[in-house]
Amino acid sequence: MTCFVGRNESGKTAFLKAIYKLNPASPEPFNPLREFPRDRFTRDFKAGADWPVCAADFELTPEFRSDLKNRLGADIPHKVICTRFYDGHLTTLFDTPLPNDFIAPSELAKALDQYAAGARKVPEDQDREAELLVTRSAIANWANEKKDKLKAIQDVRSPTGIALIKEVRSESNDHSKPDTAALVEALHADAEQLLNRAQARSLQERLEDEIKLQLPVFIYFENYGIIDSAVYLPHFIDDLGRTPDDPKIRTIQAMFKHVGLSAQEIMELGREEAAEAKQANQDVTIEMITRDQQRKELRSVKLNSASRDLTRRFAKWFSRQHRHSIRYGVDGNYFRIWVSDDRRPDLDIELESRSKGFQWYFSFYLIFLAESEESHKDAILLLDEPGLHLHPTAQQELISFFDELAERNMLIYTTHSPFLLDGDHIERIRHVTEEESGHSRIAIDKWPSDLETIVPLQAAAGYAIMQGLF
Repeated sequence: MTCFVGRNESGKTAFLKAIYKLNPASPEPFNPLREFPRDRFTRDFKAGADWPVCAADFELTPEFRSDLKNRLGADIPHKVICTRFYDGHLTTLFDTPLPNDFIAPSELAKALDQYAAGARKVPEDQDREAELLVTRSAIANWANEKKDKLKAIQDVRSPTGIALIKEVRSESNDHSKPDTAALVEALHADAEQLLNRAQARSLQERLEDEIKLQLPVFIYFENYGIIDSAVYLPHFIDDLGRTPDDPKIRTIQAMFKHVGLSAQEIMELGREEAAEAKQANQDVTIEMITRDQQRKELRSVKLNSASRDLTRRFAKWFSRQHRHSIRYGVDGNYFRIWVSDDRRPDLDIELESRSKGFQWYFSFYLIFLAESEESHKDAILLLDEPGLHLHPTAQQELISFFDELAERNMLIYTTHSPFLLDGDHIERIRHVTEEESGHSRIAIDKWPSDLETIVPLQAAAGYAIMQGLF
């Protein structure tokens, strides 16, 4: 767990957003118009150019390296640098050179030499002496011509090398005669083997694929992604199509993922076919009424099941104040969220009437649940100004909650609050300052000189001391 502290506009959010988009749990492309350094945009930015945005160093675990060595048959470097570009592609660079797995041109040259040597050993035939002489000469000249082309090739894996192998395989058929058929067949076999190796993916490419599969994903969460208790489904469907990356839209979508139904499906399941027929002055049939009932029953069962599941899971996270029950419901085109607690279990209250702290926990948990489970179990959590609405004692409890999370997921968060700085673990804190040039710097080896950055650190240390005195 690491905490970044710094005054407003020091660059904390920019850092979290940059590392989040290195490998986001939910796809979110870079927007050069908004994110490329503004003072350099006119001078430097060109559409289609390879502009790196974020690079991160990762250390490969001994277990991962051992597994790769067994499967790829080569020693694997200890570290990898992954770089994400504005157009979305990712590159990998290793701290030590990879073992060479190129195909030397000499392998194809050797096959050509054997082919020419075999032609010279074709048994003599007095009746066809002139014909055989022409054949041997043609094969020798052809082989030398191909070997001359090989001098400009360093790795047969290259497009030029692959084209030459195909050329050898194709043109050798012109030399296939009863006396040389076996030689041509042998050359074909050698060329085919080389072609398969040349077209196979290189060690670099295979290793890159393995790294990308194991690269941890990042989950970014900020306060203004807090969900409302009533979601008007038609508006949400429109907003999802226009602004899918909006924090609030993203949180609501996470909720629907948990329910196992899309907003469109929830609306469809609530459609009353009988009412539509009656409005259109058509006959209402028993089949229509039955279908309406079955759709609403399926929706009710799904929502009830999701409510129970979320209540059970959420209790493990937010059990420090009360035990809460969460209930999903639908009222017309409104999707509703109701919450009750163990002190008044019979009283359902809409989500936005609960404390801001509870709303933050609930919304964060939905994002975490949707984006970190199953395929994202080792996700790295990035929390921007968490728990702003929590009471100071609850903020202190939030640190304990983060400790529990950090046992399973690496966690980085930013804050201004001294109550979210653990005075017993000052080593977790990194201060972020803005230099005179306007660039941000995250320091780990010195105490900040900026007074505004020091204030929350002093307050946290003072609070820890006073707690000891009390």
